Amino acid sequence: MRRTTDTIPVPEKIIIVGGLPRTGKTLLRNALGSHSQIAFTPSAFNFFQWCNEEMFHARGGFEGNMDFFLSTRKSKNWKITKDMVNYTGSDRRDLFLVILDTYRRVYFPEKKYIGTYIHGSEEYFDIFLSWFGRERLKFIQIIRNPYDNYASLVRSRKISVE
Repeated sequence: MRRTTDTIPVPEKIIIVGGLPRTGKTLLRNALGSHSQIAFTPSAFNFFQWCNEEMFHARGGFEGNMDFFLSTRKSKNWKITKDMVNYTGSDRRDLFLVILDTYRRVYFPEKKYIGTYIHGSEEYFDIFLSWFGRERLKFIQIIRNPYDNYASLVRSRKISVE
């Protein structure tokens, strides 16, 4: 059952890991997710790719976007269903928090922090900072030697460079 609250519960820490493809985000996510107090999403949460301001309003605000998320492969992969969602909200920040906190609460209720990794997250750093402030946001941007990064991408995708 959904309940309306004035304030979506914001965890003490929200950990966002960012970086280019093949920089080690998954490896870092796995290491951080093994901590006894950090619940990390099982895959990247590319929230801003499917929920920019225009799409958010076009889909009908919080409820329309929550319904949209619950119809995606991501919610199926994370095994989140509508009956697991306890909160409603009014904006994109609320939607972001409710999705992440639902995952944490259902699968790792003993953990008090939430984390995810996002491709291209550096573009959204200012948004995260305005949403969560310096005290709550822990933003880790992985940087790898560009040549090594590109070589890894070429090898992984079997791209011909000739």
